[in-house]
Amino acid sequence: METLKQFTITLEKKIKNAIESGDVFHANEIEANLLLGAVLIMMIIISIICLVLNELGIFTADKTIMRYTIVAAVIVQTPIMLLNQKYHGEPKWMKGLLEWGLLAVCGLLYSTLGHNATLVFVIPIILSIRYCDKKFTRTIAVATIFIFLLATLGNAYFGILNLNMYKLGSGTTLTITESLRQSVIDSGIDNKAYFKSLVVNDFIPKLLVYSIIGFSSIKIAERGRNMTELQHEVTSKASRIETELNLATEIQAGMLPCIFPAFPDHGELELFASNTPAKEVGGDFYDYFKIDDNHVAIVMADVSGKGVGAALFMTISKILIKNQLMVSKSPALALTESNRQLCENNEAGLFVTTWAGVYDISTGILTYTNAGHNPPLIHHKDGECEYLKGINGLVLAGMEGIHYSESQVSLKKGDEIFLYTDGVTEATSIHQELYGEERLIECFKDHLENTVKDQVTAVLDDINVFIEGAEQFDDITMLGMKVQ
Repeated sequence: METLKQFTITLEKKIKNAIESGDVFHANEIEANLLLGAVLIMMIIISIICLVLNELGIFTADKTIMRYTIVAAVIVQTPIMLLNQKYHGEPKWMKGLLEWGLLAVCGLLYSTLGHNATLVFVIPIILSIRYCDKKFTRTIAVATIFIFLLATLGNAYFGILNLNMYKLGSGTTLTITESLRQSVIDSGIDNKAYFKSLVVNDFIPKLLVYSIIGFSSIKIAERGRNMTELQHEVTSKASRIETELNLATEIQAGMLPCIFPAFPDHGELELFASNTPAKEVGGDFYDYFKIDDNHVAIVMADVSGKGVGAALFMTISKILIKNQLMVSKSPALALTESNRQLCENNEAGLFVTTWAGVYDISTGILTYTNAGHNPPLIHHKDGECEYLKGINGLVLAGMEGIHYSESQVSLKKGDEIFLYTDGVTEATSIHQELYGEERLIECFKDHLENTVKDQVTAVLDDINVFIEGAEQFDDITMLGMKVQ
């Protein structure tokens, strides 16, 4: 037989395979069969202990009968237990074999120990609940009552019961210290009175108890099945949603340009960007692309809200802004037209803060428009580092009929512009403190001599140090461009 470790590993694999195949109740049966197998092992141990106690005289059952019944119980249980371990509880017929074997053992123990072993008949009914099958539980409940009846009649006929203060007839009390049937015979009590008392005082009360337990168990088993089905349905839906979100994450990540160096044919520009969504999909996006050989566009935007809705709005916004920039080469015109289109049928009330710029490589002029976005950082070669101010317009999709204005700044060799979303400055520590603009500019200044990629990485690392493991509530997106 397998070692316990190997057996456990094999069992876990079988249960996992059953769940993955969608047969969740088969997986449940495997676990239930193993539970019954463990109970069978316990019953073997208890049976042997009972035999030893009887041999020592602590129990007063007939020793010959006790030996036969205990040996029979062990013989019944052992092959069933070994089969269950061999097949890892997997075959569907195992549950019937286990339950019926357990019932047989209960009958044998009751026949031996009598009144003291009445409660063993509760075990098969209770364990049948684990299968979440009300028909199976009903069958076991009926079979339990039937076998209890046979065992009771067997006790009555063969005199195996050992009872104290057993009342027979009107006012007659019989104290029994040996075989019940022999005591009844020796006392001269009428057999009819004996059997009537046995049925009224022993079988009927226990029959009622087992019926109540059986009925309750059937309801619990039915409820368990309904809950298992509901849980499986919820888990399946959650799994599908997770799969779809993972796919959405891949698609969204694929929409953001991530090839660096960004413009291999323009060595005079060094550019790097990163995006860290707070959820599987986010609303932040950046973009960079060549409009023509002399003009390069850079965009940073943040859609209100999070999740799938924001991601869809982000996709539409990114496409519109890029198309308009490609056509007009003007950030102001591009955002004006994008705003008009985004306002159409925007019943969800979403909006997007946007910063868009077009850099003229030949003149070094960066023309930009800000639609409610965080002002970027700009570092000049002379050492000056500041937030780039300009005309700040309303967010895109915030109001129809908005016309945006442009500002310009001259970028010389060594100058750099750093774009980011509010997920950077509003990153919150475990002490409920904001990362803030001051810390951002200090971190930026500390890494001015680094490559743009190293600068972006340094800011992200500094944010992680600052928040000290606190949950990320907003997307963190950054883009840096330096003139070489």
